[in-house]
Amino acid sequence: MDYTERIAQEVSVLVPKLAVGVWKKFFEIEELTNRQIIVLMFLYENKSVKISDIARGLFVSFPTITGIVDRLVKKGYLLRGRNSKDRRIVYINLSNKGQNFVKRFKENIRKRWQKILSYLTREEQESYLSILKKILKTIEEKNA
Repeated sequence: MDYTERIAQEVSVLVPKLAVGVWKKFFEIEELTNRQIIVLMFLYENKSVKISDIARGLFVSFPTITGIVDRLVKKGYLLRGRNSKDRRIVYINLSNKGQNFVKRFKENIRKRWQKILSYLTREEQESYLSILKKILKTIEEKNA
């Protein structure tokens, strides 16, 4: 096993643990699944979109995303709206409840990260941020 493969193996174990550690307390008090939260976050960043745009943007099948959206509409987090020029086109938007949830979620995650990062030195924090940005840039370039 070469060096990069060994590091990749360790990262593949550590990153999910990291995500669970950061999100865990929030999931314990919410009624939403992680997939539903990801859809809400996507809509928060992309505003009014079609279901097919959500499916494409999150690399999920159309039937899967339709089920997730249906449940979020029933719970009051999302709204469906029709295009005024073509009534066949349905747009999905965050409701006030959905917007408030995402704002609260983002704030809780920020606070959790602040606490976690406080255990690192300033240099370690800067290095961590720089590495994350570089990884994200690489992912975005490869997906474009």
